[in-house]
Amino acid sequence: MIRRGIVLFGVATAVAALWTGWKLHFAIGSMTGFFPPHYGYSAYVESAALILGGSSPLALVCALALALSDNRDALLGVLAGYAYLAAGWRRRAACGILGGLAVVVGAWVKPHTYNDSVRVQAWIMALKLAKEVPGGIGTGNFAIWFNGKWLTKAHSDVLQLLVEQGIWVWVGVMSLAVWGHYAALKGPATRAKATLLCLTVQSIFDNRLHRPVCIGLYALICILVFVEQRFNTHTL
Repeated sequence: MIRRGIVLFGVATAVAALWTGWKLHFAIGSMTGFFPPHYGYSAYVESAALILGGSSPLALVCALALALSDNRDALLGVLAGYAYLAAGWRRRAACGILGGLAVVVGAWVKPHTYNDSVRVQAWIMALKLAKEVPGGIGTGNFAIWFNGKWLTKAHSDVLQLLVEQGIWVWVGVMSLAVWGHYAALKGPATRAKATLLCLTVQSIFDNRLHRPVCIGLYALICILVFVEQRFNTHTL
């Protein structure tokens, strides 16, 4: 029941994103779905539904919306999830190679685009700020002026935490996160664990956890993984 609900929610969001994209001629950033105008919402939920849906027709709908959303960090997350589920090193290696190709091809197809240059610039500025102010600049204080536009996020939850909260808080949180993921992902591979990995990978390459719907989905998956570990059962 839980799996079906998450998948149907993701599919509904994917369909809404496709409809929005069709009306806007599938321009980058047009995949808004039910949520405010940022394609990250839809791609985040679609990727979870893709992992949970397996090879069903519902997963194909999500895959199409994910591809058209032009969200490569979501694609990397999906591939990471499938690599975790794959049996044997060859299949895992294939997923890793596909992920690398997705990044390389994406950079080659649209080099020096505004979106990519902004993301790279945000990462560079985040690292510079973290070096200059190791104690952190405070929550919500990250902002840089780039090409006539204010950027208020680092395009990475990991770097956002480092810049705003400082190196010591970052070390503490990341240590807990690494330990928690190690404890959660060890043992038999399940779809709930694969989805957790998928969402975590996206948070490394873009900001996801400051969006309410994304936090809710992430928290739900964490709870499902905990239930699996505690009661030795599969929730999805």
